[in-house]
Amino acid sequence: MRSLRLLGAAAEAESLRLRRQAVLAARQSAWYAVAGAFGLAAVAMLHVAGWIALDRAQGPLVASLVLAGVDLVIMVAVLLLAKPKPDPVSQAALLLRERSMAEFHASPLLDFRSPAMAAGMAVAETIARTIFRR
Repeated sequence: MRSLRLLGAAAEAESLRLRRQAVLAARQSAWYAVAGAFGLAAVAMLHVAGWIALDRAQGPLVASLVLAGVDLVIMVAVLLLAKPKPDPVSQAALLLRERSMAEFHASPLLDFRSPAMAAGMAVAETIARTIFRR
């Protein structure tokens, strides 16, 4: 019974840790959103300044075409940089997980009549009740 209480305490500690990490991630995301808004405003002002400079030198049509061309070149460069690359570590982890799960499902522990499965179900139920009690 002591081991079940220890597992329950561990589950509560993990739940608290995950809640705290979620709050920190939300706060950090909010600050990133504010920084992104200011970055967007800065890019817009650079466009306006570039358009004014080109308008005085070449006229409004050429200024608009040049800015559109520069934007398209930047867009293509960003899309090329954003192209996902295969991650060999992630692929190896996925393969390991699939093999482990296949071996787990093939093991005799999945027999619901086995003592190991009954004990595991009891522990899982206790942990679930502890986590979802609130």
